[in-house]
Amino acid sequence: MFVNLLLLLTATLNVGAARADLVRAANARKNMTTMSASYVQQRTTLLSKKPLKATGTLHYRNEPTTVALHVDQPRRSLIRLTPKLYEVYRPKKNTLERFELKTDTWTTLLTRSMSAQIQKLEKHFTIVSSSLSEGPEVRRTIVMRPRDKKLKTKVKELSLVIDTKRYLVHRLSFTDHSGDQVTFELRDHKLNPKLADALFTIPKNDKTRVITHK
Repeated sequence: MFVNLLLLLTATLNVGAARADLVRAANARKNMTTMSASYVQQRTTLLSKKPLKATGTLHYRNEPTTVALHVDQPRRSLIRLTPKLYEVYRPKKNTLERFELKTDTWTTLLTRSMSAQIQKLEKHFTIVSSSLSEGPEVRRTIVMRPRDKKLKTKVKELSLVIDTKRYLVHRLSFTDHSGDQVTFELRDHKLNPKLADALFTIPKNDKTRVITHK
């Protein structure tokens, strides 16, 4: 009984520390107007023997809240994320796919994690565990699960890794409804660089084929 009580107390303290770090991360983002980083995205799926990998550069701005992913590999493309819109531009085909977001997806989770809305993740998720890892930076891993049924059909579990000094997001990973594991890792963060509007603009023209999904 004492051991169970000790485990419960430890878990409660860890969750409390995770909440405190989410608040600090949200406050830190109020001073972060822009951010750039290189990224590596991997998806592990039963449909492929090897993880599907994509690399490129991420740019973020807080006004208006936008995340732009400039994909280098496996093929060049531009992904533009806002709280309500997900766009993919493929220059080789000159096509633009546009998805209107009415519920939370991994794209809205990524947008929220980059912005000062990071604290609001707990509105949609329950923190189930939290741990610290030592290294060049002390990092906290926060594991969360969805609260509502609709979100559970899209995301089974979410893991967020942030450092406890600058409160930058180093890794966002989740398991989707099909069992695929997606990891989004950020490296070489640059805080508050001057970013041209062109980095967040889809370079479409009169011949661009636009496909809208509602």
